[in-house]
Amino acid sequence: MLKPYHYFILLFIIVNSNISAQNLNAEIIMPGLVKSDDQISMVVKVRNADQTINNSVNGVFHISAVNASLENSLIKIKRGVGSTITHIFASDTIVVSINSLTGQKTVLVQNDIPISRQNGEIYQNTVWIKDSIYRIDEDITILPTAKLTIESGVRIYVEEKVNFIIQGSIQINGSLQAPVVFQPVNIEKPWGGLRFINGSDSSTINYSFFTYGGNNEEYIYGHSNSQPIIFADHSVLNINNSFIIDNPGKAVGGLASSFKINNCVFSRCDTGGEYDDCSLNMSKTYFIDMPSDDGIPIDDDNDAIYVYGVYPFASNSSVIDDCTFITGKDDGIDHNGSILEVRNSWIEGFYHEGIAASNTNSLTVYNTLIKNCDQGIEAGYYSPQVLIDHCVMINNNVGLRFGDSYDWGCSGHITAINSIMYGNEDNILNYDLLTQGPIPDAIAISYSMTNDIDYNANTGCITGTPLFDSNYFLQPNSPGIGMAADGGNLGLINSLFGISEHTDRNDLLIKISPNPFYDNVNLLFSLAKNEKNLQIKVFNSVGTLQYTQKLPFLNKGNHSTTLQLENYSKGLYIIGLYQNNSIVAIQKVVKF
Repeated sequence: MLKPYHYFILLFIIVNSNISAQNLNAEIIMPGLVKSDDQISMVVKVRNADQTINNSVNGVFHISAVNASLENSLIKIKRGVGSTITHIFASDTIVVSINSLTGQKTVLVQNDIPISRQNGEIYQNTVWIKDSIYRIDEDITILPTAKLTIESGVRIYVEEKVNFIIQGSIQINGSLQAPVVFQPVNIEKPWGGLRFINGSDSSTINYSFFTYGGNNEEYIYGHSNSQPIIFADHSVLNINNSFIIDNPGKAVGGLASSFKINNCVFSRCDTGGEYDDCSLNMSKTYFIDMPSDDGIPIDDDNDAIYVYGVYPFASNSSVIDDCTFITGKDDGIDHNGSILEVRNSWIEGFYHEGIAASNTNSLTVYNTLIKNCDQGIEAGYYSPQVLIDHCVMINNNVGLRFGDSYDWGCSGHITAINSIMYGNEDNILNYDLLTQGPIPDAIAISYSMTNDIDYNANTGCITGTPLFDSNYFLQPNSPGIGMAADGGNLGLINSLFGISEHTDRNDLLIKISPNPFYDNVNLLFSLAKNEKNLQIKVFNSVGTLQYTQKLPFLNKGNHSTTLQLENYSKGLYIIGLYQNNSIVAIQKVVKF
């Protein structure tokens, strides 16, 4: 069997010029204003007519630029997303397009863009003006009393190893048409990064590029000994539609901070991010080629994401939802003692684990595919509690593993339900290096397709050859249709019946604990006024109503109730608060 990295080397070496452009639009994200001789960053997202990303598009595509020549005119796209940096030489307004795809980007050429030098302390609210260039020669410190606002189209050139120290806050207002760009003055001399050390105010980054950064050894942090381009220490940070590409440092680092990361692309960085004791809420984000896809094995802890410990200021789990991890030289996701939920995600082509769990606390993996990795999902040293529901592990060396390559002892547990382990060299492996053998009762599998003699006879388990479509959903005539414990299909399901965690009313605060739970669930909510006709409803993962409780007339103030769910099957549930049969608030919970 080929090792995983052999698969992704073979997959992307051919220039793809035969894809039909019909209904496939290349959304090209790059600066809207450049100089005639310039270094530019570009991200391409291939979108269907309904604006969803077409994840079947893979290959190397040619970039066309009217009125310009490009030093590098190729871009590699994986699962519908790609990025590159190239030198551009332009004579007039440029029109950029991607061969074989529709869509274009018009870029203006202007050589007299105003340049402002900025250094030292920012002690009052300051605005950096739209479509300007700012050159940073020495560290900038934004004092606690100040907020720096960066308008769309700003280009920021930073000297070697220079940093932004944010003690106040920063608001970066890049846009799809005019993103903000952070890059070095000289690409041979990478800059440092943004360091958020404020502890009180929150900062937001929208539509921004960060390239050739993370090169200041004074700020090395965590695994693989590199500086994060964006680092938050006891801070609150929102990152939206931003692109951290081609950096010697790690993309993101965090210590006891709260992150919301949405619609971003991290590619060709030392690692994708390391979050120590953080609250991480990440969605619709791509991790591609971490740190590269040159096919040369290394072992330097170059994880796409490393999540360690638990955020000290809240008990809620960190969540990675609807994200894509494709090609990397260590793990896709490394869980170490965190409370982490991974759902609706695609993980492919990692030298080590797709998802590795260790130390303590819990990992929940729901509706996620892991393929072409050394090991799909692993519960390793010490006592991690792992729950797997509606997942597919295929074409890995090992699909599901209890144990690891350390002799520190493994005393955790794996519960797998409604899942498919198929086509792996070893579908399920239970082996602890310390004891030189399997750990009894370490893996509990039910209602799954295992094709493993030790688990085939378990409750609800079947053998067979699954018939997948291109996205690894079961086809209608496949074994496993309708055979999950919740009445759905084994393996991936299309959606969580169309709803997501939210609160429709700002005046109502809701909290569910513990999550994950073992027997009973406590529901706490606060009412701003007297209320009637409230109901609590519990659904399973395919939307079947499991439980309803009508609440009496309730006065303004805090309320709580306990739901007795100890007899429910293990898996993912939705708990909703309704009023007159309309959703007020819902949250997802997991039962171990």
